Amino acid sequence: WENHNTWGLGFTSFKVTTQLPGVTAEAILEHIRNPSLRAQWDIVFREGTIVEQIDDHNAIVHEVFEPLIEGSTPHDYALLMSWREAADGSIVVAKRSIYHEMIPPL
Repeated sequence: WENHNTWGLGFTSFKVTTQLPGVTAEAILEHIRNPSLRAQWDIVFREGTIVEQIDDHNAIVHEVFEPLIEGSTPHDYALLMSWREAADGSIVVAKRSIYHEMIPPL
């Protein structure tokens, strides 16, 4: 894991690198992008929806997560999700919290 203070603005970014034999980068990307597949591997993920598909590489998503502390409430995020495939076949996925009028807070 690499943790960087992105552009000095207090944002935190993470870089994760792994190789999974027999699994394509496209299959992993589909599991990250598709809310119904994410629920299979993320135990705190409650639900997600694609609110707006902007183009082939960008979407507005709404993600809701289970409470992390017993007795607390779920938390949700409105996110701009972007993804790109590099020339070497690697895939970059970035999510940024945004305000969107179609996604009121919980």
